[in-house]
Amino acid sequence: MTIAAHIRTEPDPPGIGPLLVRLGVPLALSASVVILCTWMLAAPAAKLSPSGALLLVMSVAVLAGLMLWPGAVSGSGVPEVWLGTWSAACVGIGALAAAALLDSRLDWGQLLSTTLVGFLVLLACLSCVTLVAAIPKRRNAAEVREFEPAGWTVAALLALAAAAPLWAGPFAESNLARWPQAVEATVAVSPLTHLAVAAGNDLLRNDWMYAHSSLGSLQFSYPGLPGILTTYLVLCTALLAAGRVLRARRRHGAHDTLGPALEPA
Repeated sequence: MTIAAHIRTEPDPPGIGPLLVRLGVPLALSASVVILCTWMLAAPAAKLSPSGALLLVMSVAVLAGLMLWPGAVSGSGVPEVWLGTWSAACVGIGALAAAALLDSRLDWGQLLSTTLVGFLVLLACLSCVTLVAAIPKRRNAAEVREFEPAGWTVAALLALAAAAPLWAGPFAESNLARWPQAVEATVAVSPLTHLAVAAGNDLLRNDWMYAHSSLGSLQFSYPGLPGILTTYLVLCTALLAAGRVLRARRRHGAHDTLGPALEPA
């Protein structure tokens, strides 16, 4: 048996055509979802504040980007580049849709800040998905191209965190005497709050949120935009670095496994 027979070679990098199909089709589907939701909001948007409409459109763009993420393309290069490209493309579609929806009512500063926060939220979520996928399993995680249970788990956790003011509000209010910062902590943990701050929207005092959450009637402060951006930058850097370390360890483990097979028979 020759040595070459024991070595599993890495796949050749795909051409630009397969890569465009690989990412272009899900991106087109994501764009369709955002455009459809924007069209459905066209009539109600007249009753919404510009910041509220911007918040809704960007939330849809982030969620669509997470749910339709096609996964890493084997041999396509640095995973971080594809994560950043996909995240930027998805929130860019959301920004264009919001600009078309709001037209003259659009605040460009709010659009820029909301797009940036949306990009970081989506990048952090996708970094979590790829980090879990990089953990050694019984099968080669690098070959997984579908939205695995890890992705659904991250999506569920994102929804849970976004709704924290609703389900954790009563707990925070009841423990306000022992923990004065309980309300602000509950508000600050929600990615929806982060998008609302970037959009200039008083989220918890909107009519619907005020009717379904008791926090709107309490005194609290939203987290500042600089703190939100700094937190997400640190979080994304840590997640991407951890994913790179896990992938490197997996590759080294695969090389170690091949070692005995290279010994002459």
